[in-house]
Amino acid sequence: MSEPSTSPSADTVAPPALPSTADTIPYVPVAMAAVAAMVIAVVFVVLLLILGGIALWKKAPLFEDSLLFLPLLAIVLSFAARRLVRNSEGTRTGVLFGIDLTNTSWWTAVVVGLGYGAYLLAINYSIRQEAKGEVERWAAYVVKGDAPSQSRAFHRTRDPNERAKIPPENETMLEQRWRNEFNSYRQADLIRFASRNPGATFTVGGLREWAVKPTSVECVVAGTLKCAEGTFPVSIALRGVDAAGGTGLRQWQILPPMNSAGYFLTDEARFTPYGWFVGLLDQQGTEFARQFVAATADRRDRSFAYGFMADSANDPFFRPVTPGGASAHIAVLGGPALFSWAWNDKVLDATAQKLFTLPGNRPPSPEQTQKFVFAWNKLGVGMAGSRLQDNKNSVNFITVSETAIEMRVAVDIPVFDARNTPTAARGRVVIVCTDPDILAEVNKLRAAADPDQANSVPPLEFRGRQTHWRVLRIECDLTPAATRPPPPAPGPLPTVG
Repeated sequence: MSEPSTSPSADTVAPPALPSTADTIPYVPVAMAAVAAMVIAVVFVVLLLILGGIALWKKAPLFEDSLLFLPLLAIVLSFAARRLVRNSEGTRTGVLFGIDLTNTSWWTAVVVGLGYGAYLLAINYSIRQEAKGEVERWAAYVVKGDAPSQSRAFHRTRDPNERAKIPPENETMLEQRWRNEFNSYRQADLIRFASRNPGATFTVGGLREWAVKPTSVECVVAGTLKCAEGTFPVSIALRGVDAAGGTGLRQWQILPPMNSAGYFLTDEARFTPYGWFVGLLDQQGTEFARQFVAATADRRDRSFAYGFMADSANDPFFRPVTPGGASAHIAVLGGPALFSWAWNDKVLDATAQKLFTLPGNRPPSPEQTQKFVFAWNKLGVGMAGSRLQDNKNSVNFITVSETAIEMRVAVDIPVFDARNTPTAARGRVVIVCTDPDILAEVNKLRAAADPDQANSVPPLEFRGRQTHWRVLRIECDLTPAATRPPPPAPGPLPTVG
């Protein structure tokens, strides 16, 4: 009997096995918050690299604080994605192509964002320190007050690339190069108050505001000037530019006053009694100079203006023959002849020659004297702004000493330029007060002045006070002035009713 066959029949052969098409790991969708966080982090890094490369090529700092919004947003989205994945119970994931989007975007935003934030803080600190240091150096020249220091202070207000060509202590070259700017600088309130108050102090405050421009940094530094006249808060604008030659160093320029009033914050100015008295002198001296100039408008009155308002006490032609008696010209010519005397060209010429000097009371040349005599005889002089638009806001310069109070009041003097075209030059009527009582009081107030006790209310005893002035001379260099924007206004001069 044969054994049964062990080979399987055709009906029992198993079909070949196919691999399973099902994923070994079930599909879980990626959280969109994680994708968004990663995209924003990558965009932040790419932008930072591109802008950083451009800044490096330009040798300029990269100050785009608006970029910090991107890492902050990436951090918020990463945090939200992490919570979403954790609470999804496996229905959401933060992993894509083997990359943990949540952690990667989180740490990228934190590390790179903090690094760039630290860079911005370092730039911020550097700008603050440099700006305050520049103001301190400039203010040290200003409060020193002497001519070389003022030249150096003005030099710091010029464009760094232009001022490098002129020595800072060379006043002559500076004034020749920037004549109108130098004139405006001298009239700024901070400069005038510091110059006429020896011992003034300047304290630098904080950085009030600043902005980064494509090629520069601009900012405003606060400060306070304290002197015998009072306490005056100031705002000083600066601009920092990269030095020529691509050295990467920043050079600073003190900008002109931010408003027509000058550097002082007029609403916050406080005056000592001495400061209020100086303001009274300024008001009354200006009015006296205005009366003198008005008297010279008519040709017939110019000699009278000199005789009765100028310093003619030492002039034999105007000196009384006897104490309290008539002047020599009246005694000789007689009353009826007085008017013809006043119109006499020789008398007008002599009057002009006695009044005219160059700035600083320097003697003029014969040609300069002839030019002034012609202007005096034909047109006289006018208050600042009567002929020059840019001279209408010129301020007064006051000098107080133990023996006299001098004021230089701005006027316009007609001249002719090289083409014989009528124009005008800037000049000053110099007036003086030598009243012993006034001098004693003003010097007493100056000695007792305490800027920490300054206030905004004038003392009642100053109301109604009168000062007496006389004209010393008229100073002018007879250089025609070009029309420019108006210089700074007088600033916080106190007004005493």
